[in-house]
Amino acid sequence: MVQEISVNSQDTLTLLLAQKWVGIPLERATPQHLTSLAQTVANEDLLHYATAIRASGQLLPAELDLEELVQAHLEHLLWVEHRKALWRSGRITSPDSVGCNLRFEGLEHLEATVGFPTILVTPMMLAYEDALWLTHALYGSREVALYGEGLIHDSIFAEIGKVLDLSNIRLVGPTPASVRSVLRVLRHNGVFLTYPDFVYRGHKVQHANFFGQEWPFSSSFIALCATAGNMLLPCYLRRAANDLTMHFVQPVQVPQHEEEMIDRRWVMHMVGASVASLLEEMILSNPAQWLLLLTLVAKAEQRAE
Repeated sequence: MVQEISVNSQDTLTLLLAQKWVGIPLERATPQHLTSLAQTVANEDLLHYATAIRASGQLLPAELDLEELVQAHLEHLLWVEHRKALWRSGRITSPDSVGCNLRFEGLEHLEATVGFPTILVTPMMLAYEDALWLTHALYGSREVALYGEGLIHDSIFAEIGKVLDLSNIRLVGPTPASVRSVLRVLRHNGVFLTYPDFVYRGHKVQHANFFGQEWPFSSSFIALCATAGNMLLPCYLRRAANDLTMHFVQPVQVPQHEEEMIDRRWVMHMVGASVASLLEEMILSNPAQWLLLLTLVAKAEQRAE
């Protein structure tokens, strides 16, 4: 049986490990430092990370080299913590100093959503700060509502706003006013962005089959997705060193229907199943860099159960 670990404390655990084994501030770590630390954590099974990663990999419907998965996943977790430290230490002072190269594949799918209310369906693979930078790079001309509860304080959003022009991005929360703000952005054919692969406790959930488990998704997110005419745009990341590639997949448009002739609960069920299936496909394209891999086997605040 896999010993449960708190995935919510991943930042703290990884930072403690970095301080203990690297001995330098995490923002100064080199790729060699991160590789060495990942090897130590994997070989010694520190904090049961390696055991949990292997167990998570066994739940994925794909043939994986589990030892390779352990090493690659740990390196990505550490890279993400390194990136957070870079942003929060003030070392990134302009778009030119972000330190990552970005390219896109499938841009025709992104372009197909212009003029439609669009919801990005993407698994969590980046530090929040880097996700903001990527959003800034993608949607300079479109309004974006970004839901980031529990990930970032308004003050940090403001600090990043000093580095990047975030004037078209609205940071929203769970309040009724925020929901209205999201709906307004979508009515103006803008974009809604959040991470649908988890939902915090205390929120209403809708379950769907996800890697063979009944998985909780935010019922509010599924309800937003289920609005007729919305474009659901799948997108996932692949990283090599500091080179990031965003892969866009053909969008799915929620069909128009006569409200009185269809059961809203059935629409929610079907859209929830579609979101789960899209996420599965994208995660299987790059499982080692899915930040929530351990939630498949570990007790986690991100599973609202």
